[in-house]
Amino acid sequence: MKNNKYKILFIMSFLFVLLLSLTGCDKKPIEAELESDFEVFKGDNTVYDTSVRYFDSKTGIGFYNTCYSEVYDDNVLCLSFLLEIQNHNRDNRIKLTAKDPVAYGNDIKLEEQVLSYYTHHDEIKGGIFTDETIVLNKMKRANLGLGVFRFYLAIKDGNPLCKYRIDFKLNNVNVSLYSYEEGYELNEFTYIHNPSYNENVLADAEYDKSAVFGYKPNETGSLKQYRDADWTDKDSVLGYKQNRIEYISLNDQKIRELENKLRSENKTIEETASQCSNLRNQIRLDQYKDDPEGLELLKERNLEKYGHEEGPLPSELYLKYGSWEIVLEKCYSINRAMDACCGVYDMYYYLYNDFAY
Repeated sequence: MKNNKYKILFIMSFLFVLLLSLTGCDKKPIEAELESDFEVFKGDNTVYDTSVRYFDSKTGIGFYNTCYSEVYDDNVLCLSFLLEIQNHNRDNRIKLTAKDPVAYGNDIKLEEQVLSYYTHHDEIKGGIFTDETIVLNKMKRANLGLGVFRFYLAIKDGNPLCKYRIDFKLNNVNVSLYSYEEGYELNEFTYIHNPSYNENVLADAEYDKSAVFGYKPNETGSLKQYRDADWTDKDSVLGYKQNRIEYISLNDQKIRELENKLRSENKTIEETASQCSNLRNQIRLDQYKDDPEGLELLKERNLEKYGHEEGPLPSELYLKYGSWEIVLEKCYSINRAMDACCGVYDMYYYLYNDFAY
C-alpha cells in the first residue's frame, strides 16, 4: 500500500512537470525589450504573404503583416490588419503588449468616433482603441511560438485606394503598420471618404482624374456656373479651397452667434430658424462682395433653383422639410459637391453625418 502511494505521487509529479513543459509555463514570460522602432508594410491587401517583414535579432522575434479589406453594401469599408509574430527563441516565453493605437488615412489622423460608429460584426466593435497583451511560447523543435495582434478599421464611405496606417506602442518601441493597394502613388491626392459614394455629390459634380482634387462641377447640377473654372490648375483650386474654408467657418460662427442670441431672448423656433436662414443667404451673397462676376453667377443660380436672387425663403424651406428644427439645421449644412471639388470633403465629412438632409 505504501509503495503504491509513492508510485502515485511520483506519477503525479512527473505528469505535472510534463504538463508545465508542454504548456511552456515553466517560468514567467519575459517583458521583451525590442531593438528599435519599425515599420511593417503591406503593399497589396489582397495577397497573403508569409515572408517575415521585420526580424528583431535581440529577442529572436519575427514580425509580418497581412491586411484584408471588404466593402459592405452600405459603403462601409472594413480593413483588418494582422500583425503576426513568430518567437524563434528556444529559451524564453515572450510577453508583448500593444497599446495607444492611432489610425491614419493618407497621414490624416482618424478620430475614434469616425471609426467606431460604423461597426458590422462583433470582432470590429472594439475598433482599434484597446490595449492588448499576448504571450508567445518558446520555440519547440520545428514549431514556432506564434501570436497575432488584430486591428480593425471600419470607415463609412472609405476609399480602398487610400493609404491607411496604424501606429502603436509595442513594449518599448513604436510600430507602424501600412497598407495600400499596389501601384498606388503616394503623391496622388485621394480622399479618405470616397465622394463618389455620396449621391448629393454626384448630383452637382463628377469625378475627373485630372482635377486637382479629383472632382469638378458637372453640366447639369446646381454648380454648373462654376464648371468653366480651371479645376486642373493647382494654384487656382488651392485658392478656392482657402475661400471655401473661410466661408464655412464664417457661416458657422455668425449663425451660431445669432441662434444663441435669439434663444437667449426666448424667440420661437420659427423666428430663430427664419432669421438664421436669412442670415445664411446674406453670408453667401457677401462672400462675393469683391467679385461682381461671381456674385452675378450666384444670383443666377439662386434665381434658377429657388426663384429668388437672394436664395430660398424660410417659408419655402419649411414646406420642403416640414419642420422648423430641420430648417435651422440646414443653416449649418454645406454643399458636399463643392467640398469635393475644393479638397475639403474629408475635413467636413462629420457634418454630412450630423446633417444628412
